[in-house]
Amino acid sequence: MSSLYIQSSQSMTSERPMICNDCIRTLDEADKNYGFMPFPKHMARLSTLTRMANELPVACHLCAYICHHIYQEAAVPNEDLGVQLHVDKSYIHVEFLASLKIEFAETVSTERVLPGDQWLSNIRRRKLLFDVVRRQTILPLSLIGTTPLDARNTSSSSCQILAKSWMNVCKTSHATCNHSSSSWYPTRLLDLRVSSQNSLQLRLIHSASTEVQGNYITLSHCWGNKIFRTLTTSNIADMESGIFFKDLPKLFQEAIQITRWFGVEYLWIDSYCIIQDSPNDWRHESAMMGKVYKHALLNISADMASNSSETCFADRNPMSFQPFPLNLLSKSDTYLVPESAQLLHTLNFSPLARRAWVVQERVLAPRVLHFTSQQLIWECGEFFACETYPGGMPATFDHLTPKRYMSRLSVHRGFQSWGVRQAWDYIIRDYSRCFLTKPEDKLVALSGIAKEFQSRIWSDKYLAGLWEADLYHTLLWHVDSANRSNFPSSRPAFYRAPTWSWLSIDGPVSPASEQFFYYHWSVIDADVSLKGEDPTGEVKAGSIKLRGLLRPVSLPRRIGAGLNSRRIAVDGEDMLFDDSIEYIEDVLDESPQEDGFVLLIRSYRQGGVKHLEGLVLKETEEQNTYRRLGWFCAHSDSATLAMRYKLRPGGPRLGNPWAGLFASRGDDGNGSDGELDELEAEQNNIYDLDPDHDTRRFERLREASITIV
Repeated sequence: MSSLYIQSSQSMTSERPMICNDCIRTLDEADKNYGFMPFPKHMARLSTLTRMANELPVACHLCAYICHHIYQEAAVPNEDLGVQLHVDKSYIHVEFLASLKIEFAETVSTERVLPGDQWLSNIRRRKLLFDVVRRQTILPLSLIGTTPLDARNTSSSSCQILAKSWMNVCKTSHATCNHSSSSWYPTRLLDLRVSSQNSLQLRLIHSASTEVQGNYITLSHCWGNKIFRTLTTSNIADMESGIFFKDLPKLFQEAIQITRWFGVEYLWIDSYCIIQDSPNDWRHESAMMGKVYKHALLNISADMASNSSETCFADRNPMSFQPFPLNLLSKSDTYLVPESAQLLHTLNFSPLARRAWVVQERVLAPRVLHFTSQQLIWECGEFFACETYPGGMPATFDHLTPKRYMSRLSVHRGFQSWGVRQAWDYIIRDYSRCFLTKPEDKLVALSGIAKEFQSRIWSDKYLAGLWEADLYHTLLWHVDSANRSNFPSSRPAFYRAPTWSWLSIDGPVSPASEQFFYYHWSVIDADVSLKGEDPTGEVKAGSIKLRGLLRPVSLPRRIGAGLNSRRIAVDGEDMLFDDSIEYIEDVLDESPQEDGFVLLIRSYRQGGVKHLEGLVLKETEEQNTYRRLGWFCAHSDSATLAMRYKLRPGGPRLGNPWAGLFASRGDDGNGSDGELDELEAEQNNIYDLDPDHDTRRFERLREASITIV
């Protein structure tokens, strides 16, 4: 490797590196030609590549960044086996107005020097994306990229100083983040004040019987599969007497260290502050979990640790996330910044991000300090920052943080507001993609967020993950079929929620889309029976009584079933609408029966085509009572009509009967069709079939009163 790329160890410095002459020349040429240009080749033994990516400051920031990501993705064997990595081709495409995209094909070859030599090659395409940021778009909020290059771990003094500065700004200037009072405390806390007499570092205290003064901090962490000590009925007396610091799991020791960064003497950890073998204590404490995080000064988020024995402090190379100046004549005062999705990947796809309880912890805590595998990230009600953007993320990042969901509740009131509805939709989307060690906790782990919604909006009835005022919208959730191959949905063997609730299944869920629509049903009553006293907690039953248009259908199995095992057929036309009626099952092939029903919910027009959405149901043994099987959407005019009009028994069946109906209701000369556009007439009950043509073959669906459980 040329000395152009690497400084000697004697010249190590924390100053910001520049871009080497080779890279500058390549970028300039690409900028002039607006196309693909060869990028300097990188070839090094793993030992050299390791030093470039993880050990030494590098004179060329762009070279170092590329090598760092090649090394991270290569997954090559141990250095002792004589590994050699070759990047055979690299091309760069420069679009300086918005982004810089580096594309390269890499061939990773591993050579075994030991007996039985063997060559293995793997060719794949990789992309590295950068945002191109003008300095004036960042300032005067802050300078960017201030992390020293020698800050090789997130426990460094520079990280501590930055975290404390974020806290100071938040406490002194963010009204939104300082609304909760420290006068409320959890039932139990860990007292971190050191006792010099017996060398105990902490002890468990009861806030009701101990004078607690000042703030407390909470910890979000993964329990994992590794067994560690927790609070139980048999050891609570011992933990009240004192806990040796050396006996704590590594992660908890580090949480204490971080808590002391901020001069705080109390820490709350779920496994140490809730009696784990007492169902009564767990039920009582879990109902207050939302308040625990809401009233904390800060929540420490150990994002990268898979269990309590692992560290939350990351070894890293600051070059992997540091903005750096683009020293081109045509691009003066411009910075290259790793693209937003790359910056937040370590946050959104961390082990902790998959834990369902953390959604509540992240949303309700007034401040969250994330310890990711790359850098520190700060979240509060008015501020989202990281070491790349210590003065605050650009506005385009706002939609990526759950803290922004809750800020909508301060502006909008009631589920009639689009902002409130969208906030809950975000919660549904994020929460359903997470996992629980105990599936029965699914409603309880969401309870705190539900209470927060109730406290901030107009009073509304909570119905096991849905809201009474917004049933018309939230009832149309559906399984995210795009992720079904990786995350198949399932329904637990025990009862957890009514089938119309998205909390009744495990798996990614997509909320209903926002459209201008007309509803085909009305709610008579909706209710749930609670297991305990918590109105947002566990339920033992639930039902929705309604009046709507119910249509019998058949649900034949698909040949070569992929992401969905069944389809919808109407009036025996089992092939005609296979492509235009989308049916997403809640759980694949959940019902062995091929007979079912569809409940029509809403109609809307999009892209010049009428759409009709609803639920797929199956009848239970109780009369007029149904269970949900899935969601459907008719995506064509003919399919929409097929859902709404039944063929009369014994009537003529030539070709596509609904296409004929569509033609009879056809274009009125103004670019619209009578059936599909006259929703106002339909709403006022003045529209009917054409007696000269349609009533001989079709009959319109009639409203029915049913119950869904």
